[in-house]
Formats: sequence, C-alpha cells, structure tokens
Amino acid sequence: MGSLEVTSSRKRRRVEPSGREDTVARALALICILNLNGVVTMLTGVGQTFSVVLFVGALYLLMRGLTTALAGPIFWFGTAVTAYLIFANLYYDPTSSVADPLQLNIAYLSSLLLVLAIASYSGRLVDENRQRAFIEFLRNGFVVAGAATLLSPALYSFYAYLPLSSAHRMGGLFGNPNEAAIVSVIAAALLQAYPLRNRLKQAMLLSLVIISVILTLSKTGMTAMIAVLFVTAIWPIKFSKLLVASVLAIASIALIEDPRALIMASAEIFGFALNDSQMNRLLAVPEILGGRVDEQTTTYRTVLWEAILDDSWRRFPAGAGIGSAHYYTGVGGFYENGTWQGAHNVFLMFFAESGPIPLLLLVAALGGVSLRLATVRSSGSRKFEQLNRRPDPRRSALGGGMLICLAVLMVEFMSTHTALTTRYSNVMLGAVFGVAQAAWMGRNRRLAASAINTRANSDSLQVSRDQ
Repeated sequence: MGSLEVTSSRKRRRVEPSGREDTVARALALICILNLNGVVTMLTGVGQTFSVVLFVGALYLLMRGLTTALAGPIFWFGTAVTAYLIFANLYYDPTSSVADPLQLNIAYLSSLLLVLAIASYSGRLVDENRQRAFIEFLRNGFVVAGAATLLSPALYSFYAYLPLSSAHRMGGLFGNPNEAAIVSVIAAALLQAYPLRNRLKQAMLLSLVIISVILTLSKTGMTAMIAVLFVTAIWPIKFSKLLVASVLAIASIALIEDPRALIMASAEIFGFALNDSQMNRLLAVPEILGGRVDEQTTTYRTVLWEAILDDSWRRFPAGAGIGSAHYYTGVGGFYENGTWQGAHNVFLMFFAESGPIPLLLLVAALGGVSLRLATVRSSGSRKFEQLNRRPDPRRSALGGGMLICLAVLMVEFMSTHTALTTRYSNVMLGAVFGVAQAAWMGRNRRLAASAINTRANSDSLQVSRDQ
C-alpha cells in the first residue's frame, strides 16, 4: 500500500501545474477580466496592446496541459467552435455578409485558445486548496472590474475615445455597458458561492456590484442579477442568505406595487436625473421577470430573432456563412447607430451561420459540463450519504457555485452574439470547464478508493468469519 500511495503522489505532482503556470494563468485572467486591451484603446486609441502576451501565455498553458484539453466536455467545446468556423467559412457569401471574415476567424480562434488554456490549467488543479485559491483570485478580479463601474465619471474624464453609450449609461472599464453588467453579475455569483470570511466586507462588496449593475442600465444584467440573488438566497449552501433574502423580499414587494415610484425614489436618493430611455430600461426589468418578452422589453431583439430564424430555416441544413448573423442585412434586419444589428444570441448565430451540426456540438458540450457539475454537487448531499459514501460539503459548494456561473454565461450567450469573443467570458468559461473536469476526476478517484476500501473490509470480514 505504501508504494502505491507514493506512486500516486508522484503522479499527482507531475500532473498539477507548476508555480510558473500559476503566474501565467493569473496574469492572463487579470488582463482579460479587467479588459486591459479595451482600457488602453479608450485611453490612447491603440488596440490589441496585450494580445501578444495573451497569445503566448495561452499557448504555453495549453501545451503544458494538452491532455486535459482533449478530454470530456472541454474537447467537445473545442470541437463545436472548430466545426462552426469550418462550416461558416464553407458557406461564406460576401453578398450576405458585411463583416470581415478574417477578423472574425482570428477573434474566434483566439477565444478558443484562451478557453482551452484556462480549462487545461484549472483542470489540473487536483489540490483543493490551490483550486479554491484560483477561484477566489477570479472572484476578486471580477469584483474589482465590476465595482469599477462606480468610477465611470472619473474614468470617462481620462478616456480620449469615449464609448457611444457614455452620455447616458456607465460602463467603467468596458466600452459596452452590457459587458460591465455581466462582469458584475459574475462577481456577485462568485461572492455568493465563495464568500469572504468577514461578513461586513462580504456585504459591502456584494452591495457594490449590485449597484454597479444598476448603473449600467443593462436589462439583461439586472434581470440576471435578480435571478442570481434569488437562487443563492434559497440554495442549500452556506450563503449570506438573510441579507439577500431581506433585500429581495422588500424590492419584490415594492416593484409589484409601483415600480415607477420605486425607481424614481431611488434615483432621487442618489441624485440621478433619469431620462425617458433610462426609465424605460429600468421599467422593462420587472416586466421581463413577469414573463413579458417582446420587441419593447428586448429593444426589438425578438424581431431580429424571428427574421434570422426564418432565414435560417429557408437555408436549412446549410448556413448563411460567417458574419451573416453578426450583422444581419436580410429581410427584417435594421440599421442602428451606424451598424447593422446582429443576432444577439450565440446559439442562433451558430445555427444561422453554420447550420445545425456546430450548434448540436455546442449544446452537447455545455450540457455535458452542466451534468458533471450537478453530479459533483450531489457529492455533498444527504442522498450521497445514503449511498454509504461520505458527503463532502466543499464539493457541493464547488459544483453549485460553478453551475451558477455557467448559468450567468448562458444568459449572456442568449443576449449577445459576441459572448464567445469577450475575454472575461473566455476566462470564466475556461474555469468552469476546467474546475468541472478536476472535480469530476477527483470524484471518480474518491469513489474508486471507497469501492476498494469497501471490498477490502468485506474480504476481511469474510476471513474473520471463516476463522
């Protein structure tokens, strides 16, 4: 037994990332989460400042953990994106797309490299302390990026190239306020799943990211934040339930009774003067939560979804080619803010541009990682204990927390077609895939060890009976 334990320990040390890989992974995560490429662009007009660093670092991590990247849902995700690029380029027609195909190919290949790199790194974090340390690092990064939205007026005074939305919405480190909102929602999910020990700091940081989402006026972000807070308030894991449940109860009653009065009162307290557009965005949130999804509450996205879907079925099983759903110029498309509007949905974009095969592969990959996380979470439940196996609350928290983060990413996937090319999404998606892989392998090892111990005990009992 002793020799087996030593061999297992040696194998684990060879599999786990080195200290240098820790540094590279955290540097990549920080550059992406804080949107440093975008910040430099808004400050100076110079784009892609850190792209070479991202490419070299991601390639290094992927080469070090290539075996992990070729296993399970991680592999199927990579296959889905690769299939999308192959089919979308095969169907490309310059008459139906105003996008630059080379630029889109580079963007998606870079995103795929980054997702696989983070997944291959986090998927080899067998040691639970190192795994949790990496997740908490991501949590802190997302909190800083989300809370930076509060500093938007100060940041905008330094930006030489202000985003178009800066006149009536806040984005902080991001040119797109919707991206800033999703970052804050992910921060809230991570704070709830992996809370700080100091309850006062936890409450303060959670409040900051909640306020940050509101300041972006993102309907998707605010709706997702309410959903995250609701789920974490009732989730059977150790969350700051009392604070969240109280806030949700009070806000829900007020929204049901008179949403306009609540929003106006809140605006007056913080000294904001809301115009009609801002007010309509805020009022759309309770309507969306109430089940109303139409052209008014989605800013005419449903019209685009219907038009692109109709066009896709006419072409089925072929696609319209890369870029065609990024900037839809067909019947039902509309031109706004100097550009043709796109699908605003990753799944619809995959289907419209490349046909059903890449879409099915993507759904399979996301479904596979969801099932793995759900199974890992069940290892901390009483049901698991009834199977004569020791429950592990840390595993339950790990699986539940990553499931919530994946759900937030899926909300983004269903609200914007560029979700796969946003760097913070790449990092979080890679972490979800990697953590699921590491937790799944750890679960299998524990089950195997438990089976061996059970068999050994049974054999010992049988020998004692024979004697």
